[in-house]
Amino acid sequence: MTGRVNGTYKPGSDGSSVITLPELLGAGPGGIGGNYSAGYGGFMGAVSKNFKANLLPMAVAVIGIPIAAKVATKVLRKPVLTPANKLLKMTGLDVKL
Repeated sequence: MTGRVNGTYKPGSDGSSVITLPELLGAGPGGIGGNYSAGYGGFMGAVSKNFKANLLPMAVAVIGIPIAAKVATKVLRKPVLTPANKLLKMTGLDVKL
């Protein structure tokens, strides 16, 4: 994000598939875009490589996390909240979880 790749600040001239914020904002020798991923076919090649490398973790996060949250909510709702509500009712407080 800061433009440092492997400890050195070379926005747009590192030639790797790492695209940093200064490169997107136009810092570096090539202006906007710089020398994006010379070995990967430019900006679109770098984006394509990064997309392919991160597709499975993104899919798991987008699909799996909401499913896990719904299942956890349904599984934990009754056993945890019902006894807690009974305890609160016994104390005389008019509160529900």
